[in-house]
Amino acid sequence: MHTTVPRIHRLDELRGFCVLMMILYHFAFNLVTMGILPSSLIGTQWVQLLRVIFAGIFVLIAGICCLFSRHNLKRGVCCYLAGILVEWVTSFLPGMQIRFGILHMLGSAMVLFALGEPLLSKIPPKVGLGVSILLAALSWQFSAGMLPDIFYTGGLYALGLPGPDFFSADYYPLLPWGMVFLGGYFLGRICRFRPDRPIFPLFGWIGKHSLIIYLLHQPLFYLIFAAVSTILR
Repeated sequence: MHTTVPRIHRLDELRGFCVLMMILYHFAFNLVTMGILPSSLIGTQWVQLLRVIFAGIFVLIAGICCLFSRHNLKRGVCCYLAGILVEWVTSFLPGMQIRFGILHMLGSAMVLFALGEPLLSKIPPKVGLGVSILLAALSWQFSAGMLPDIFYTGGLYALGLPGPDFFSADYYPLLPWGMVFLGGYFLGRICRFRPDRPIFPLFGWIGKHSLIIYLLHQPLFYLIFAAVSTILR
C-alpha cells in the first residue's frame, strides 16, 4: 500500500510565482535579443537583482522539496535530461543557446543530493545551512573570473569556471547555485514545514507543473515572435 506524501501548498504557490517572474524575464530578454526593446530594459542593476532573487527562491524551494520526495535520484535524472533537451533546442537559436542552465544545475544537484543524503542527513541543519551560505558567498563570483586563469580551461563550466569562449543565455553553475539548493535542504529541516491549505490555487498549479511549463514557454515564445515577424514583413 502506497502512502501519499502531503503537499506543502505554500511552497508550490511560491514556486509558481517565481516561475511566472522568470518567464516574464525571459519574455523581455527575447524582445531585447530580437532588437524590439532596448537592452537597458533588462540590463539595469534592479532587474538583475530581482532575477537573482526569484531564481534563488526557486532553487531554495527545490532543495526544501527534496525532504518530501522518495525519488530524488529519478527526479534529478529527468530534470538533467530536460536540461539537455533545452540545450539541444536552443542550439538552433542564434544568441539563445543555454549551456548548463537552471535545469542542468537542478538535475545535477538532485542526483548529488540523492547519492550523498545518508551523509548529509547526519549534519546538524544549522551547521549545514551556515556552511552552504558561506560556500555560496565565497563562490558567487567564480564565473566572473575571480580565480587565477589556470582554473578557467573551459571544461569546468558546470562548477562555475567557464572558459574564455563559453557562452550561455541562461547559466546556473553548481557553484554557487548548488549551495543555494543544499541550503534549502537544511532550511527545510530547520523549519519543519507542515501540510497546509492552498491560498493562491493558480500559483500552486503552476508550481506543481513548473518543469513542463518551463520547457514549453521558450519554444512558445519563439513561435509567437516568428509569426509576428513574418506578419510585419
